[in-house]
Amino acid sequence: MSFIYTIAPHLETLGGELITSLFQTFQMILVSGVFAFFLGIFGVLLIATKRGGIMQNVVLYRIIDKAIDVIRSIPFIILMVLLIPVSRAIVGTGSGVKGAYVALIVGTVPFFARRIESVLP
Repeated sequence: MSFIYTIAPHLETLGGELITSLFQTFQMILVSGVFAFFLGIFGVLLIATKRGGIMQNVVLYRIIDKAIDVIRSIPFIILMVLLIPVSRAIVGTGSGVKGAYVALIVGTVPFFARRIESVLP
């Protein structure tokens, strides 16, 4: 353990705070990951509604496709700031762990949907 403290001398003073921060990080990853997994249905919808798909609906496909493209093109920090009012309305706060849930979910779902779309034939 002394080897770690020689590399990172301030780690010892951060002890409890570091453990709390790691727990909060894993909590945010878990919540956003679960939501992204279940809302990844948009990727399945893209496959099903595309031209020649089993539920061909070109209008719905284009709406979902463009929405995913727009959300993916916004840098995450800007997306977080834009979603503060939405986060306040949904979880009651725009900052902290609970406030980050909304931005993380909105940011991860389009990426996950694209992965699903690229994996399915």
